[in-house]
This record gives sequence, C-alpha cells and structure tokens, in this order.
Amino acid sequence: MLIHHAYESHLDCFSQKGAELLVLPVPTDNGLPLFGTTTDPEGLLRTARSSLPDAWHHLTETWSSSEQRHQDWPDLLAECLRQDADLSLRQWAENMGLRPESVSRGFQRAYGSSPKAFRASSRARLAMQRLCGTRQSFCDIAASLGFADQAHMSRAVVTLTGSTPSHWRQSASSSPAS
Repeated sequence: MLIHHAYESHLDCFSQKGAELLVLPVPTDNGLPLFGTTTDPEGLLRTARSSLPDAWHHLTETWSSSEQRHQDWPDLLAECLRQDADLSLRQWAENMGLRPESVSRGFQRAYGSSPKAFRASSRARLAMQRLCGTRQSFCDIAASLGFADQAHMSRAVVTLTGSTPSHWRQSASSSPAS
C-alpha cells in the first residue's frame, strides 16, 4: 500500500490481471510511514463500504510498515529531488553512470512527469506543508525552500492547488484540528 499526501501524484501501472483501488481521505499528519500493508485487507474493504473515516481508523490499527526499497534509478532520483532543490541533474546522471538525456526520458516514463516538473511540484508541496503547519512568514518559507522570492513560491502553490498561500494559511488556522 502507498499513502500519499494531498496534491501528490503517482503513476499507476498494473499487470493484465488488474488491481483493486481503495482511496481513503488521509489526515495531513497521519503519522504512518508511506509504504506498508494492512494485516486485514478484507476488513478494511468492508469498513470502507460503510464509513471512510472508520476505514482510516481500521487501516491505522492494522498497518504494518515496510521499508521503501529503491529498486531503480528513477526512484533514487525522485528521492534526491525531494531532498535537494538545487540538485544538478547532469551531475547526478554522471555520478550514476547515466547519460543526462536518458535520465530525463527514463524519469518521464517512470513518473509521468519530467524531473524539472517533479522537483517543482515537490517544492510546492513542501511550501504547502509549511504554510498550513507553521506560522513561519511566507518570505521565510520561500527562502528556506529555494524559491527565488515569495512571488515565485506563490505562483508554484497556485499552479499546484489553484489557491493562494494566504487561502491555505487561513484554511489551516480556521480548521478544527488547529
């Protein structure tokens, strides 16, 4: 199973046998590792049919985490892009013994977006987390995440979510969990 946050995306690839998907609303600070399994998948499905919030609770009670294993270079690159906003793709490719142009094409095939777009959306999601989870100034958030300025961060957040940083800050401060 995979848990991902709001505005994250992933590429769904299934065998010819297909797959069953269950999409649950996930609390922002859910505390679960991103990768794992449930010890009771049938119980989870039964619960989800009647109540999605109860299904989330069921999942947290039956969750068994598993370590994510980077099996190939696109996953390694994705992790590096999440952690280092200034990562040089050319240098990374050379360090891995890969051609830079092959890296861009291969990443696009695996993730459904270019490394540049993936980095931009990752940085915008980090900004969202800080906007909603801290009282840090917009300017400080932008600077700490490597945006050129506050306006650059604002454009990235609007591109990702359709709403401004001010909207998200106000929404977070007026939500019952705050």
